[in-house]
Amino acid sequence: MRKFVLIVAFTILSSACSSEQKSYPYTVSVAGGPTGWPIWLEEVVINDALQVRGGVNGYGFDQTPPLGSRVVLSKPPAPAKIDARWFSYRTLDFYEASVTMPDGFKERLKEWYRQYPPSDFGHYFLLGFSGKGEVTIWWRATCLACDTADDDFLEQIISNRKANQVSGNPEGYRAQVDYFVKKGVIPAPRW
Repeated sequence: MRKFVLIVAFTILSSACSSEQKSYPYTVSVAGGPTGWPIWLEEVVINDALQVRGGVNGYGFDQTPPLGSRVVLSKPPAPAKIDARWFSYRTLDFYEASVTMPDGFKERLKEWYRQYPPSDFGHYFLLGFSGKGEVTIWWRATCLACDTADDDFLEQIISNRKANQVSGNPEGYRAQVDYFVKKGVIPAPRW
């Protein structure tokens, strides 16, 4: 009987552990743009829990991969869903997007970490938000001790997914819009 109880307890514990989300060391990088289309990233939420702030982003979206500001995380769970809200300085529009990672992403992520171990590679979850209302997502692994980028890995996960235009009050961004107009970054929008 005692042996049966131990087997049942072990089975319950092992199945409970396997349902936990796998965590990985990676850095989130947030880009805006493209050039001439700066945004204010109000909020990015990963997996309905992890919040990342982006601030002003006016570059990087049109680069391959998109490059932007970085947020280093301490072994967060594998990204499964991204929710974001941002403001386009050029059009005075607000956008929201909810993006679920494609089928098989967790398996691919596990394989990438096997092929590009964190002891030798830095891993980056690259998020791009366009002032035109688009989202692009990439994964990158960069060799930490290599002289060239020949050993690096890069894959696009989501390509220019259209976001939803939502309501919002652009008045709170007027000073920054005026600054971008004076600097010649954007044309004067219609208020």
